[in-house]
Amino acid sequence: MHQNIMIEQRVYKSKLAQEWAEKALKAKSKNGVKILFEDIVSTVSVYTGKHYWDLENYTIYQLQTDYHRINKLKEYDTSIQIMCVSGKGNLGHFSEHVDLFKDPYDDVFIDKEQSKLGSVFG
Repeated sequence: MHQNIMIEQRVYKSKLAQEWAEKALKAKSKNGVKILFEDIVSTVSVYTGKHYWDLENYTIYQLQTDYHRINKLKEYDTSIQIMCVSGKGNLGHFSEHVDLFKDPYDDVFIDKEQSKLGSVFG
């Protein structure tokens, strides 16, 4: 699973916690962009100039890494353009680390200390 960048679904002890986790993940992905594997392959092909038969020998990890690096480079270019126009923006480094193994379940539930409401309710 690690080699194919797959994250195992978490199973919570409480049925209620399981339902809330699923709802939270569904809500987060609702506004997300739908990207299929074909989209990743075509993006890497077009951006790098490699033909599909060249990418045939790539592993899923290599395709994902190239795709996310392309995404980071395009994000960097866009940030520079926004900063030039508005004078504001956040410019991260173009070769900043890309975490392909980030577990989506890590951000489902937050601690009371992390929550802005935590300080209000004590």
